[in-house]
Amino acid sequence: MTARYPRRADGLALEDADGAWVIRDGARGRIHYLTASAALALELCTGEIEWQAIVELVCAATGAPADARADVERALRQAAEEGLIR
Repeated sequence: MTARYPRRADGLALEDADGAWVIRDGARGRIHYLTASAALALELCTGEIEWQAIVELVCAATGAPADARADVERALRQAAEEGLIR
């Protein structure tokens, strides 16, 4: 798990590229490709929404079944590992 109230790292640029999402991390000189669900989860990382609420919101917004929770949680953990959220 990442921080209880995750916040996006500074300096990230999120762009829609024909249904795929591209994150440009200028500070690290890296580019990340995300699914729409992972991009939504990242957008919700404002530091004001609890980790589990982000998971629930993404599942509700995408109409994902309950077993999709693991995918959203995995996307958040990977974002934390990559330094996209803190």
